[in-house]
Amino acid sequence: MPNARGHRNDKLAWFWSMDIPKDTEGSDWMSECTLVYRVHWLRAKATKDRWREEVEILKAEFQWTVNFFNKRAEDWTHLAVDSQTKGQHGAASYAARQSSMYGQLRDQCQISLESHHPARATRNISSLF
Repeated sequence: MPNARGHRNDKLAWFWSMDIPKDTEGSDWMSECTLVYRVHWLRAKATKDRWREEVEILKAEFQWTVNFFNKRAEDWTHLAVDSQTKGQHGAASYAARQSSMYGQLRDQCQISLESHHPARATRNISSLF
């Protein structure tokens, strides 16, 4: 996609610039061969693009998970404070324990997310499938 953003300097594969009428004057098999190359190249590019998109989606889902655990920890912290101020010590204790659990899950996910930089994340995520 040479016209897409960030692809201004991309080079097309050699078979896209072939002079098909001139190159196929003597044989029909050359045009069929070129068609096969083009179809194969397009399929390979589509596969690569799908995997790149999948990696981006997985990274986003990972961040969404961290955000979810963070939100739940904050919610339980607020419930613990409210319960404590109302004198409901059992409810406050339970809410504090839940807040701690979600905080630990958030921290574990954050550590795991930060340990995967883009070059390694692509290799590790694609090896899962």
